[in-house]
Amino acid sequence: MKVIVYKTNIKNEYQKEMIAPVIGKIKGITEWSIDFEDKDKVLRIEGYSLKPKHIEAVIIKAGFECEILY
Repeated sequence: MKVIVYKTNIKNEYQKEMIAPVIGKIKGITEWSIDFEDKDKVLRIEGYSLKPKHIEAVIIKAGFECEILY
């Protein structure tokens, strides 16, 4: 299993609900969460055969900022 962490501008539950269908279509993701309390609004993604740059591009295309942290 692989874990990827991103800095985003997803600020609240409403925006999380907006991005959920987008993330749900990405193959290999088994679990994901957003820490709204963290200043970087950290998106943590777990899964298999993940492509970090692809995930980043999909989230940006959906209208959110997204940058790989590790």
